[in-house]
Amino acid sequence: MKSNLFIVGNGFDLACGLRSSYQDFFRSRMEEDVLKELEHFHKNYTAGNSKQSLNSIYFGSLKGPKRADFSKKDYEKSVNAKLSFWDVLFFIFDKNQGNKNWYDVENSIFSILNMIKLDEDYSDLGFKERPIPGVVRAGVRNKEKECFREALVLGYIVIPEDRFTNKQDIFDFLYSELLIFEADFTEYLIKEIDSQQGWYTTAVEDLLRTIVGSDILESNDYSVLSFNYTASPALRDAATNVHGTLMDRNIIFGIDQNAVGADTPLFRFTKTFRKMIQVIDPERNKTYINDKDRLKKIIFYGHSLGEADYSYFQSIFDYYDIYASDIQLEFCCSTYGDKTSEEVLSDMSILVGKLLSNYGPTMGNENRAKNILHKLMLENRLHIREIPRYR
Repeated sequence: MKSNLFIVGNGFDLACGLRSSYQDFFRSRMEEDVLKELEHFHKNYTAGNSKQSLNSIYFGSLKGPKRADFSKKDYEKSVNAKLSFWDVLFFIFDKNQGNKNWYDVENSIFSILNMIKLDEDYSDLGFKERPIPGVVRAGVRNKEKECFREALVLGYIVIPEDRFTNKQDIFDFLYSELLIFEADFTEYLIKEIDSQQGWYTTAVEDLLRTIVGSDILESNDYSVLSFNYTASPALRDAATNVHGTLMDRNIIFGIDQNAVGADTPLFRFTKTFRKMIQVIDPERNKTYINDKDRLKKIIFYGHSLGEADYSYFQSIFDYYDIYASDIQLEFCCSTYGDKTSEEVLSDMSILVGKLLSNYGPTMGNENRAKNILHKLMLENRLHIREIPRYR
């Protein structure tokens, strides 16, 4: 059994030179000409007095009369870009709310889903009669609802009608569009890896050696829990991809199961639900859990430690009983962009503190919940380490 568990996120692939961020993905599909068209729409929509009587995406048999507020011929490049509705939503919410982290896909998905009122009818939301002057109807000035209204109007323009007319409701539609978004991202990543011409595989092994050390790498005394969709030959035998792989074309974007109830329409968007309905190849999805008495260290690199994956970390921490065991936690990070060493170490410290603060109460012991962070530090079992930037 292995004595080291290496947990990696997208920051690992980025450090190896792979353009695997969602921001890179959006840039590849929303080129300048497409953005100009979308900006043109947004400007006209927000300035128009008739915006509450525009055509919009509709579900089921409902179909309002056609209105000609915006001509589809003005948006040919956007139509040809084959955007998903999630692309449209991210763009509109960014424009209306100034969300600088709009390309943090999974957190954005949760934020958007969390805004949807379960008892609201989103069928043909854009097609509404203009309100009577001086009378404010419930919800008309709700900012989030206005974002949905604008997105549904834009979606009507750039998305083929057969993608939404047969859907039952907003959740059915959003789920089907999420599958399209995932498939598009899969194709994008496959092309990016092919363009690397073998450099990526070499970079993975070199960076892994820097993080875990040559002795561990050469003795093969490690297993890898990867939150990425890539499967480099340097990691393939040791790695389990939590959210699917490019080779299986079953990648998952989802929200944390603890955030929603299993009896709500949102549950199908959780990673738990998505994993349950996947067809898994056992030969490529071997267990990553080691013998708990053998494990000595858990090393993190390139993971944002975001709330969407808290359920996984809780399960791992519970299984290995990190409170009472001798296991060390090592959180590694590297500078990127214009970030200095002090900044990345400070950012990582905050993320680690938040992760452990959220984990503490799940242990069911109030005293342990309060002091887990201090206990790990006093026992010298918690380390935050900077790794030299690879390239």
